[in-house]
Amino acid sequence: TLKDYDVQTQLHRVDYAKAWGLDIQHGTWRDGLLIQAAYMRGQNWRLATRVRNTVPWFDAKQIQASWYLSHNSDRIVGVEPMVRVSIADPNKRSSNEGGMLFTPGFAAYFQGRSRVSANLDMYRSSHDGTFWALRVGTLLYF
Repeated sequence: TLKDYDVQTQLHRVDYAKAWGLDIQHGTWRDGLLIQAAYMRGQNWRLATRVRNTVPWFDAKQIQASWYLSHNSDRIVGVEPMVRVSIADPNKRSSNEGGMLFTPGFAAYFQGRSRVSANLDMYRSSHDGTFWALRVGTLLYF
């Protein structure tokens, strides 16, 4: 994936930021093991200093693995534990500005594609400490 974003930082001024990414996947949805990985690198226009017309580069990577297990009951057709790790650095020029997100989760699938899931996001910032959030969601398909 190659991107060239046009960014409006001020009224009547448009700048451009370049980025590229790579996504790979092993397995398919609802068929046992699924591994997805992504990497992206580009210019972080939000941190740009126009004094020297320089734009710092960002770096982000993520890997997620899940395992779908069929379950033969009247209501639940499958369960899926998952884990995700994401690491990002918004400014490659500066040390100690990155963060890491670790997410274990679980989903229960019902007839069709409807599901209920719960994830625990644990984020560790290089200088802001550790934060967490429990997320529960549903996807209704009809």
